[in-house]
Amino acid sequence: MAIADLHKLNDEELVHTELQLERDLLAASFRLRTGQLDDTASVGRVRKEIARARTVQRERERDQGLPKDSLRTR
Repeated sequence: MAIADLHKLNDEELVHTELQLERDLLAASFRLRTGQLDDTASVGRVRKEIARARTVQRERERDQGLPKDSLRTR
């Protein structure tokens, strides 16, 4: 997902996307450790997607004057 796509999401969808990406990372990491993952580069790609989502979240929090991780706790 491109950064422009993340900017189009509302706050709730953005948090949901990040949480889904974290689940995907956990599953990919498990499959990597058990030798079932064919595309090992996917772990790095998912980590970068999570970072992009968190960056957009933090930008929104700063724009709204909210403390860190406040979008996740809503």
